[in-house]
Amino acid sequence: MNTYEEPGQYKIEVYPEKNRYHLYFTGTAKKPGDIPHYLDHIGKTLEKLKSGLTLYVELTTHVKPGFQITSLFRASQKMTTEAGLRKAAIYLPKGFIVEKMVLNVTKSLSKMPISTFDDKEKALAWLDEK
Repeated sequence: MNTYEEPGQYKIEVYPEKNRYHLYFTGTAKKPGDIPHYLDHIGKTLEKLKSGLTLYVELTTHVKPGFQITSLFRASQKMTTEAGLRKAAIYLPKGFIVEKMVLNVTKSLSKMPISTFDDKEKALAWLDEK
């Protein structure tokens, strides 16, 4: 497993044997300078995977990114989709209603194959399904 991170903001774990990466958001970045290596880390992550990859995203803190950060997230979504994303599971604890609504909009705009879960094990099991 390879790991990339911006301490206090995000952590990426790469699992080439599963053709998957896990993205954990841990902070509330407001501007690109808060996560200066994010897109570079996504690029390095995708170099280790092949088309048909899966993505697990975990949001366990309420993330309210600034507008400038949203553009970075859109760019990383595009990179991941173009690299051959098969599907993405996003784990949100119960009570993250606003985040779920935002993800529904994101899903429709990005055309990413995204499903949200409030159970981490179910999310990972869904990703393992072919």
